Amino acid sequence: LRWLSIDIKVFRNEKEIDKFCNDAIEKFNIVVPNGYTLANNLSGGNLQKLMLAREIMRGTTVLIASQPTRGLDVGAAEYVRTCLLKHKERGNAILLISEDLDELKMLSDRIAVMYEGEILGILPPDTNMYKIGLLMGGTRNTSRET
Repeated sequence: LRWLSIDIKVFRNEKEIDKFCNDAIEKFNIVVPNGYTLANNLSGGNLQKLMLAREIMRGTTVLIASQPTRGLDVGAAEYVRTCLLKHKERGNAILLISEDLDELKMLSDRIAVMYEGEILGILPPDTNMYKIGLLMGGTRNTSRET
């Protein structure tokens, strides 16, 4: 619309946008100088919290989280995991894609192990790590328990 010289603000409710941003900053402990700070100026942890806030505050009932804590410091990672657990406890579904087995075991109701695009097993989160590791390596026979 800019190239047509149409003022984009005509189509936006600035008051609601400000309210949404301020609510996200408050509810998700996002550290910013003010509500007008651009997302690309945020730290990794705060950017991750912002993305999570945006999706959860929209009323999303199914959330796909891919590597939600990768690269975050311990505090930010724990905060993101807590938000995901709360979202799940409210009756929402989360498809968690992660290489962090501890994270998967902590947040999941079921773990589907894929190898070369094929699901080799769907397991409960308390499954032995050895069995999960074998499936991750493509081994179909995981009868050995350690």
